[in-house]
Amino acid sequence: IPRNQHLLENLPESIKITRLTQFTKGYYTVREVNGEIHLYDLRFGRMGIDEDAPYIFSFKIEENENGVTVSEAEPQAASGEDMFSQYMDRIFGKE
Repeated sequence: IPRNQHLLENLPESIKITRLTQFTKGYYTVREVNGEIHLYDLRFGRMGIDEDAPYIFSFKIEENENGVTVSEAEPQAASGEDMFSQYMDRIFGKE
């Protein structure tokens, strides 16, 4: 998984970003999503088993007049029933 560090380098220096990358212990990836910068903590994986499932810990990084703001991104979680069904399909090779 590429880290995409260059997306953070375009932002002003911020203790918030430094703390966030330290929090992840270096296990993160950065992506641009609909014009927004998102940082994903890879240590905890995704919600569900699909490759496109959202990461459990994801943060939105925004630049504004005061510098940089970091907030938790809202994941689009699948229902427990859907996740269980996908899990069972995978166990029995029905991907």
